[in-house]
Amino acid sequence: MPISTALQWTALAAYGLLAVVCVVVGWRRPSLRAETWALFLIALNHVAWYGVFLLAPDWLDASATMLWSIVLRLHAAFTMTFWIILTAVRRLV
Repeated sequence: MPISTALQWTALAAYGLLAVVCVVVGWRRPSLRAETWALFLIALNHVAWYGVFLLAPDWLDASATMLWSIVLRLHAAFTMTFWIILTAVRRLV
């Protein structure tokens, strides 16, 4: 297995583990539920991306793969920006 494929499987496992950790922490610490929900959505999007990319590479052509990758990055950027704004507002209140 090439190193690039091994790293993609590692990323799939890492994001899958992050999704599970988000569920557990969100369940056990209600005060962190909003943050864990945001991270869970980012992790789940990455799990879907790597899962499709590794398990069904014929589903997406080059253009669809690139577009999904861009949307994934924009989703993460928007969520992080929104998180920063919410944190700032919480500290002001």
